[in-house]
Amino acid sequence: MHSSFIKPWPAPLSRVPVRVSKEETTQTKTMALVTLDLPDDVFADLCLTPEEFVEDLRLAAAIYWYQRSEVSLRRAAQIAGLERTGFLEALARHRVDVFDVDVAQLRRELEGG
Repeated sequence: MHSSFIKPWPAPLSRVPVRVSKEETTQTKTMALVTLDLPDDVFADLCLTPEEFVEDLRLAAAIYWYQRSEVSLRRAAQIAGLERTGFLEALARHRVDVFDVDVAQLRRELEGG
């Protein structure tokens, strides 16, 4: 969606395809291709190659949607391009709680009520 009041970015842009090829996944579903236009210098600023940027972006999106309970753990792992255990490890590295625990409810359960 492009709005007439949004001005195009003035810097030169790189097109970064965001997808997983069939060789990289065990999924049999068709994968969507999303292309982002980014300033050329963003990769140097982040010290990432375009491929590393795509991996980070997919993981960040998966974690974000998982934390908001918009996707399941299984779906978040798929979005990130990881196996379930790999996504759990990524959550641990990023200090994201895997289980949403209500402390008051846990106390009641532990007290037998």
